[in-house]
Amino acid sequence: MKQPEPDNCMTYVQGVTDTTPKPLTRQRLEALLDSEQTRELVQRCRAEKDENRQNRIKAMLPAVMFNGLFSQQNSARYMTSPTRTKPTLRDAPNYIPSGLYGVDIDEDCNPRELFRKAGMAIKERLRMQPAQVVAMAYESPRRGLRLVVKRQRGLTIAQEQERWDRLLGLPCDKKCKDLGRLYFLTSREQLIYYNPELLFPSTPPAKEDFPPDEAIAMPDTATQGLTIDKKTPAMHLPPAPDITHYDGIPLEDIVEELQHTVGGGEAMQGNRNAQVFEMAGLLRHITGPNHTLLHTLIPTYGLSALEHQRTISNALRRTPLPYLPQDLQRAIERLKSHTSATPQTTAGHYGEMPPAMPAILPQAIECLISATPQTSRPAVAMGVFSPLRIHLHEVSFHYINNMDTEPAFMNLLIAGQTEGKTAMRQPIDHILAPIAQADRDSREKEDAWREECSTLGATKNKPKPPRMPIRIVQPDMTNPALVKRARDAAGDSLYTYAEELEKLRRLQGLSEIIRTAFDVETYGQERVGAQSISDVVKLRWCFNVSTTPHTARNTFRSNLTDGTLARLALSTIQSDPDDWGEALPVYGNYGPAYDEMIKPYIDRLAQAKGVIHCPQAEQWAERERLRQIDILREKDARHHKPFLFRSLIMGFWRACMLYIMHGYRWSQEIELFASWTVDYDLWCKFHFFGDMIENATQSTAPDNARYNTSLLALLPDTFTREQARNMRRDIGKGTSAREVRCMLGQWTHRGFIRLDEKQGIYVKVQKQRLLSS
Repeated sequence: MKQPEPDNCMTYVQGVTDTTPKPLTRQRLEALLDSEQTRELVQRCRAEKDENRQNRIKAMLPAVMFNGLFSQQNSARYMTSPTRTKPTLRDAPNYIPSGLYGVDIDEDCNPRELFRKAGMAIKERLRMQPAQVVAMAYESPRRGLRLVVKRQRGLTIAQEQERWDRLLGLPCDKKCKDLGRLYFLTSREQLIYYNPELLFPSTPPAKEDFPPDEAIAMPDTATQGLTIDKKTPAMHLPPAPDITHYDGIPLEDIVEELQHTVGGGEAMQGNRNAQVFEMAGLLRHITGPNHTLLHTLIPTYGLSALEHQRTISNALRRTPLPYLPQDLQRAIERLKSHTSATPQTTAGHYGEMPPAMPAILPQAIECLISATPQTSRPAVAMGVFSPLRIHLHEVSFHYINNMDTEPAFMNLLIAGQTEGKTAMRQPIDHILAPIAQADRDSREKEDAWREECSTLGATKNKPKPPRMPIRIVQPDMTNPALVKRARDAAGDSLYTYAEELEKLRRLQGLSEIIRTAFDVETYGQERVGAQSISDVVKLRWCFNVSTTPHTARNTFRSNLTDGTLARLALSTIQSDPDDWGEALPVYGNYGPAYDEMIKPYIDRLAQAKGVIHCPQAEQWAERERLRQIDILREKDARHHKPFLFRSLIMGFWRACMLYIMHGYRWSQEIELFASWTVDYDLWCKFHFFGDMIENATQSTAPDNARYNTSLLALLPDTFTREQARNMRRDIGKGTSAREVRCMLGQWTHRGFIRLDEKQGIYVKVQKQRLLSS
């Protein structure tokens, strides 16, 4: 039985001679992008020099109208005719705006570079992430860039056109003002960005949100819900609505986070009104213009109740932005990252699944993992920094402890059998290709020396071995061989790839070597034999090694607290537990195009010199350090500190390398990716080794019950949440809403206190009063 066609769909035609409009579903769009016919037409169009013939070829491509949705049974009546006569879409009773708008740049440009600049403009000027605005971006059939973007409510197409002219700094195609505009598609190879959730929303927007001609003025709702008694200066506020969370986050946590953003956590004398005003202006974007709720949420900072109310009222008279302000958005993102790291796992601390990669990655990472199967991409994104590091020559990064540090990445991939660990190999081979060619030349000279020595007698004077650098060293090597290779590298880093951890076991004292290489300290041996290698060198060595969970735990069970495990960068591949092998990992094409795509990033690393200062990376590291410390405090996991600090410095190194790879430009994508690598590395360490680490450090773990009892003894028999917070402040402990809530929750769970909900106070139970007396 034939399935009914979907309703409220976008419409497309297969070329301008197609007189039967068809529904454009997500599956159909992807089929058109992957169609061999589409690919061939695009290639012919681009190869054709004659403009008239080029236009005829382009006219055969599938064409989509992104600006509106149509009911299938009536779409043909309102679709643009093949001869491009003026459409009657604006008056169509069944026309539903899709909430999308096509931006067409016909200027000669580099489409991918222009899209990168468009993303920066979206972040800097709209204060939004590109994923919130851009549904699709692709190279147009002949030249230029085509964007499919989310429309701003209340704006006509003409006003939307002017908005994007200003954002991009280039004139958009003026024909885009036509609501019935058809946009020719290209093949998957020309696709730059694709966001199907935004392109095919589950609920279409209302027709009245997007006027056909005139812009709709924003209603002034600044004083909604607020009445002022003219006879007295007091304000009469209606009851606060029952709003306690936004996007799953308690509003009080958002207020706490915003205080650090707006005023550094405190409001000084003379600054108090400004901070209340600013916070009200930000919070109204998630609470609405409700004076009562904002009055309840925002601290007074010592202002009188009347002044506090008036300041909030003044803030609500400002016209709100049509999107979340950047400060508010970042505060929410930070809180979400805190939530994702809350303890729940093998050692009772971490979640069952690793943290997901950010939706939008730095361009270099996107390129490097572009041909990697989906399930292996997080592991590859972590692992590529080991081979990338080999392209740096005596480059160091200035860290937040005022020390210059050289990066060192020893990546351990832990996954079960047949999980796809070999997905790491191909991108590594392409990253190492320039070094591998130089190594082949050096090995040929070294083999020639050996052959010459073998032909000479024992009494003959043999030539000295050539000092040719060989930097990609095999895992099956001895300690003297490692020292010799490090000496010959003359300041460059060595690199090793091993399919199995066991292959490195020929090295004596592997844990010591890992610690030395991470710290770039001296390593070697003293020997007296004429043929023995006697040397001490600075050890620069990175590797990628794979193993199974069982082997990893057996290998490092004696190195949990000596700093070895903390210095490793861990990754994993987690397959769907319900998959029995049906989902076969599919690789992309690692051909010349891949090499060409990653080459600029590798070249920038090779050209870097000396000590690199990246202020944005240092600022990120300090913020990330405090975020992770907050997580440790909430978990009361002081013994995790060594792992945190070394994961953090590795995240800092990755951020600095991406900073170089992107032409010494910082971006929020780099920041979010660096934070993810820290979370991901810590997740892997405590997922695979959490129980062993806790057992190894159990003797020094804090006595939580005694710690909490002593704090409770500082409070009276009945106390409020505010008194508990002030007590923590007085003894120098954290006073964030999360920390106070966690402490009170622990006391309640252990039966030390109970909450008198009617009076809103906490009461010590009898047994606790006896313990603390």
